[in-house]
Amino acid sequence: MNRKSGGFRSGVLRLSRFASTLLAFTAISMAMQSARAETTVEPKRQAFQTRDGVILVGDVYAQGTKAPTVILWHQLGRTRADLQWFIPLLLGKGFSVVNMDLRGHGESVNTIKNTKIDYKTFTGADWLKLPEDVPLIVQDLKPMRHISGSLVGIVGCSIGANMAAMDESDPNVKAVVMLSPGYDYHGLKPEPQLRKSTKPIFMVAAKPDEFSYDAIQRWANKKPNLNAAVVSQSAHGDDLLKNERVTDQVVDFLVNNLHK
Repeated sequence: MNRKSGGFRSGVLRLSRFASTLLAFTAISMAMQSARAETTVEPKRQAFQTRDGVILVGDVYAQGTKAPTVILWHQLGRTRADLQWFIPLLLGKGFSVVNMDLRGHGESVNTIKNTKIDYKTFTGADWLKLPEDVPLIVQDLKPMRHISGSLVGIVGCSIGANMAAMDESDPNVKAVVMLSPGYDYHGLKPEPQLRKSTKPIFMVAAKPDEFSYDAIQRWANKKPNLNAAVVSQSAHGDDLLKNERVTDQVVDFLVNNLHK
């Protein structure tokens, strides 16, 4: 009798947890569907040539020159497809979006000399070229029609966060979101730029992710423009956006700093 009763209670608990997870997933799914329904913007595949002849590839969702632009940079070993689901939420808030493949990733593997590059074979010098790609994309947006290159926010994940923060000098970049940044990703060390930066920067890390958590604890709140959020569950990079609270905070940060 006790065993059966205990088994029944255990089963109820498992069902309850499953139902809670299903409800949370359904809520996020409905929000995404609602955003898609409200905003239909067809992406344009766009190529950008770097100074050293690499052809970077991304998708451009243009909503006019008065709409602020958000540039997305994924994390190491991934592609721009990882952030595809996040784009309708940004479009629904009135942003244009540029979703990029990092050099050596996804479609950003070709050069003008018909050779290929792969991040798995990058040297230290190759990694240091990543931050140079950030202002290149911003500058190349300016002559384009129907998109702003002068009111820009950046969302970077992991190594993409570090490279985004290292572009301190571009006055067109008004706000930066750093998801799981670190002291040093393959030689990309954003601390010197963060120390002198005056633009709004929002950092997020998971507490179990000690490398990123320690970094934002060191940087956050040292200056009025540096703010941070910490989540308790294990997540890294764009996986942090699967936390609805984080997604809301990121979107609100971009709205507050770009829609002025």
